[in-house]
Formats: sequence, C-alpha cells, structure tokens
Amino acid sequence: MKNVVEKIQKNKVIIIKCIIGLLICIPLVNLMEMVVGKLIVNDKSNVYLKVLFYLMLTSTYITVLFRKYLYKYAHAYVFVLIILMGICQVITTPPVVGISWDDEIHYKKSAYISWGSNGEIAPADLELVNHYQTVIYERKEYTQEGRDAWTAYIDQFHKENPTLIQNGFKFTKECIAYLPSAFGLALGHMFGMTFTHTFMLGKFMNILCYALIISLAIKMLDRGKILAAVIALFPTNIFLAASYSYDWWITSFVMLAYALFLKEIQNNHEISQKKLLAILSIMIIALIPKAVYFPLLFPMMLWKNDRYENQKICRILVIGAMVVLLASFLIPMLIGGGGGASDIRGGSDVNAGAQIKFILTNPLSYIAVLMRFLFEYLSPDNSWHYATFYAYIGRGSFCSIALPLLASACILDNNAKRVDEKESIWVRAGMFLAVAGSLLLVVTAMYVSFTPVGHVTVAGCQPRYLLPIFFPGLYFLTKMNLDVSKKLKETAFIVSAYALSFVYFYNMFELCIIKY
Repeated sequence: MKNVVEKIQKNKVIIIKCIIGLLICIPLVNLMEMVVGKLIVNDKSNVYLKVLFYLMLTSTYITVLFRKYLYKYAHAYVFVLIILMGICQVITTPPVVGISWDDEIHYKKSAYISWGSNGEIAPADLELVNHYQTVIYERKEYTQEGRDAWTAYIDQFHKENPTLIQNGFKFTKECIAYLPSAFGLALGHMFGMTFTHTFMLGKFMNILCYALIISLAIKMLDRGKILAAVIALFPTNIFLAASYSYDWWITSFVMLAYALFLKEIQNNHEISQKKLLAILSIMIIALIPKAVYFPLLFPMMLWKNDRYENQKICRILVIGAMVVLLASFLIPMLIGGGGGASDIRGGSDVNAGAQIKFILTNPLSYIAVLMRFLFEYLSPDNSWHYATFYAYIGRGSFCSIALPLLASACILDNNAKRVDEKESIWVRAGMFLAVAGSLLLVVTAMYVSFTPVGHVTVAGCQPRYLLPIFFPGLYFLTKMNLDVSKKLKETAFIVSAYALSFVYFYNMFELCIIKY
C-alpha cells in the first residue's frame, strides 16, 4: 500500500492531466454529437455516437499526452487501444448474433458452458440463436426502434422463462476457446444482470483476454513489436476479438508463443527443454480449436545446435507437439469413418469421404483447383477481407491505409545488429514451408468439409484464415538488414497504432452507429 501511495505522489501531475483531459472530453463529445447529428443524422440524438466520440477523444488524448513514452511502453499503449476499440464494439453493436461469422454457433457453445457441465441452456439463449438469420437479412436491430424493441423483448423473455432446458451439449476440444466468453456470461448470471448486459459482458471478456495476451506478447519482443502491434490492431482482428468467435484465440496465442520463443533468440539465450515445453504448450492451446495450423511449430526445431540446451530432446518435443495436434483432428475423422456430409452449411452435395476419394484419385485435378483458388485468395485485391471486413455489418473503408502500415512495419521493424542474425537459412526455409503447409491444409480442410465433391473451386475458405500465420510468417520471411533509427521506429509505431484505431472507429461509425 505504501508503494502505491508513493507512485501516486510521484506521478500526480500526470494523473491530474489525465483526469482533466477525460473531463474536458465530456462537453466536447456533446458538441461533436450535436454537430454531426445536424449534418449527417437528421438532428437525431444518438447515444452511441457519444460513446464513439468519447472513446476516440480518449485515445487521441492518451496518444498526445504520453507520446514520449508510447514506444517504450508499447504493450500498454496497444492494450489501451484494443480495450477502447473493443468497448466501442461491445456497446454500439446490437445485442444479437448474426453480426460476425458463425457467431450463433460460437455463442450457443459459450452459453452452454456458462450454465455448467449438465448440457443445459436458457430458453432465451436459444431464442437469440434462432433469431440470427432475421438479423442478417432484415437488419432491423441496427435502428433505434428495432434495437430498443429487441432488447426489451429478449430481456423480458429471459425473465419469464428462467428454467434451463436440456439440449444435449458435449464439450469438445475447440470449446477451450469459449472459456473467456463463457466466464463473462457466468458472471452475468451470478450477479443477476439482464440478458442483454450479460451478452455484452461475454463479448467484453473475449476482447479483454485478447488485449492481455497481445500486450504480453509485445512486451516480450525487441524486434517485431511494431509488426505484432499492427497485426493485432487490424480492424478485422479487433472485430473478431470483440465478437463470439475463436479466431482471436488462435491469432493471439500463436503470437504469444512465438514472442516467447523469439525472446530467447533475441536475447541470445540457450533454449532449455523447460522453456520450449512452455512455448509448445501455448501453441497447443492456441491451435486446438483449428489444428490444421500445426506446421507453424516446424521452424522451432531448425535452429543451430548452440541455440538449444539439448537439440535432440528439443526436436523430439517439437515433433511430439505436432503429432498431438495432428492426432487431434485425424483421430476423430478416422473414428467417424471419414465420410458423410461434414458441414451442412456447405450444401447437400458436401461429402467428406467422397471428396477425399476425389483428391486421392485425381491429384492433378485437385492441384489445378488449388492453384486457381490460391491465385485469387492471396491477391492484394482481397486484402480487405482480413484487414477491414466486419462480416455481416459490412465492408469497412481505408484498407488502403492498413496494408501500407503492415508493409512499413515489415520494413522498419528490422535492425542490422539483431542478435538473431546467425539464424540458419534453414529457419527461413522452414518458415516458408510452415506457412505454405498451414495454408494448404486450411484450404484442403475447407475443400473436404465445405465444398461439393469435385467442385472447381474451394467454398467457405475466407481470407481471415490468413491472420494467425501473419506474425510468424512476416517476421521471418520479410527480414531486411536495415539500420533504422530509434526515432523513426517510435514514430512509425505511434502513427501505425493510432491510424488503425482511427480506421476502426470510423468504420464502426459508417457501418453501424450512423444507422441507429
């Protein structure tokens, strides 16, 4: 307690400035909302516009006030930006599913877990899930009248139907990624919050965990923190992390595992079996929901002998972790016989067994399918899908800003005196194979489980599936031996992080808030 008081006294000027700035934001927000209301939204009061402006002004004030310290404490700055952006989405989007990809499925599983291990769920949870198609196609909940009506209806429905019902839920391996949102929902149940507030708390727990994991990863990095920050702050990544989804889980934990690994490399430390086991455990946690990314572990076994405490044992550990992940999706498929329609959303012509048979008997035809699909899939013209796409809310603007920022992070976040310069060419070659292997497995998985048998392209394989491979892939494959001044790095970091937060806020205004 004494230390806390001393720190407060030492930083009392900064604390006073923060309080004054945040208080000044309040009348500014009212003024901005009034002006924008008259110019754009027909003189109509919009409480969510006030929320947006307050969060934007807060992020701007923090950026200006602490500009001299932001690069040194990059992890804290990124944490604050992620939380502000996440709060914006949690509060301003309607309390419904049908907002993000497959969020009705992700929410339903989170809700089951939140009620305990008996496979029970509240009738209001099912009512919400069954409403998702109406949200997608009619979009009434984005308007003030529609949102108010839905909120009143679902809160009252939950109050009148409190008895849980049995619905045959089973905890599967990917459910580990639903634990944060389930914890938020459970807290809402425990404290007797309304249904809609509980729903929002579940989403907030996702963005909070994402912010903590990303912040920890950035803190561990010397080289790569700008790249990590830019990827983490991509509007699509924030959108997914503030939704019911497990994409954020994979992306953030992969980044954390590689940050831990690179910390040892950058500090020229010998990698012990204990440290590597911890790193691999994080990677397994990251990839359990979608184990097809398991090749990303491969480069961790390719460093020179002097990088490991015991190279042979470390390589055995990496291979063992890859086998565990491979088995996690192969064994269920083999037990299930490898046949049947794997995903009904792909249509009645989808049959996993028949598709696998087609690939094995027509390898050249499948290679042609792959090449055609990948040529379009990896095209820069499709980059908005993973940079500024907000799923069913719509396509955001300023993708043309996001990609140059990513490119500049790859170029500037390098140093000719890096301690990992001694890395073998095999490490970079291994990362190329890992990225290519992960990509091919993701595409093949969607071809098998989601695409009609023998189809000439791949259905359901969205560019957002590239996000987990961005950090490790770009870190190694865009290495450039440049002497970059610290001042330039600091400026690039601040500009990139703030610009991406602005892009995110603007798109939320344009796609969602203005419709209220």
